[in-house]
Amino acid sequence: MLALVVLVGEVVVRTLVPRDRFLSWDQLDNHMRMARLAEGVLQVDEVLGHRPVFGGKDYDAEGILRHSRKHGSGPSQTLFLGDSVTRRGTLIQGFREFAPEMSVWNAGVEAWCPVQEVESYLEHTRVAKPERLV
Repeated sequence: MLALVVLVGEVVVRTLVPRDRFLSWDQLDNHMRMARLAEGVLQVDEVLGHRPVFGGKDYDAEGILRHSRKHGSGPSQTLFLGDSVTRRGTLIQGFREFAPEMSVWNAGVEAWCPVQEVESYLEHTRVAKPERLV
């Protein structure tokens, strides 16, 4: 009986749900590849959902992208919080070109919302003591 219910359910779902709504094996493989790439970069956090691995390969102990600390030699620091747009650094690169004398740090994290950004700053990143926060 259970097998019949599953079979009928499968037929109904395949008939009513558009084919492009199902994940293909290629899409599943892509999801797994992206998850493997995130290992060592992101970890589960009970409050934030996920957060960077502080002191890991991409983020330093304060939650700032390591490569962003290498740019700028000025005495004042501007810290950018944000999501994937910030993390990718295009905006920050433009800011560095506009004001090369300033140190601009990047604390952007993929798939974050403003609540996560502010909470992480208050709990972890504010110890960096930037002069400006964007």
